[in-house]
Amino acid sequence: MFWKICWAFISPLFLLAIFLLAIFTWTEHKYSGKVPYPEWAHYVGYGLVGISAVQIPLWAVLTVLYYLVRRRPSQAVKPTPKWGPGDKVRRMQDLFFCFPFWILFRKSFLINSWGKNRK
Repeated sequence: MFWKICWAFISPLFLLAIFLLAIFTWTEHKYSGKVPYPEWAHYVGYGLVGISAVQIPLWAVLTVLYYLVRRRPSQAVKPTPKWGPGDKVRRMQDLFFCFPFWILFRKSFLINSWGKNRK
């Protein structure tokens, strides 16, 4: 639940706050402290910052809209069964070392992880 909240709300809000602070606290930069950069260079910088800062909120909104159209809004924050390492050995290592050990023995976890019941 913690990661869902972080990716769905906290990260986009922090990125938005950083972006807005950068815009409102901006001062004109000068080459060697004397010669100001041309105006078009500032606009190129704004564009590059905007493109990188808008990615998480943009894709979050698009994903939620996509699943709202499909009438499955809860799926917007759930990983697919194929999510994770593609290498089967690496996937098993991640399951063993990253998750609590007891979760491996839950039947629903095994069914959801591999698509069929493995005992």
